[in-house]
Amino acid sequence: MKVPPNYGVPIAMTDDLLKMWSRGEADMRDVQEILQMSRASVMSAAMEAGYGLHLEGDEDDDGKGAEFARLISAAKDDGTRH
Repeated sequence: MKVPPNYGVPIAMTDDLLKMWSRGEADMRDVQEILQMSRASVMSAAMEAGYGLHLEGDEDDDGKGAEFARLISAAKDDGTRH
């Protein structure tokens, strides 16, 4: 993976890595390791930033898409579940 140009700046680095993952230029495992974020956090941050989810060509992309849909649904919990 090519290191983003703003690697030394935490916010810029995070944004660059999320963009790279979204475009399919970075592997999820690499992004998770560098940013110390869970898979769900990377996907959520990419969505919040307005980037797409790069699942094409990823092993079990349909299952992972379904996983993310469940995570989004759980995040929208109205607070009635404990």
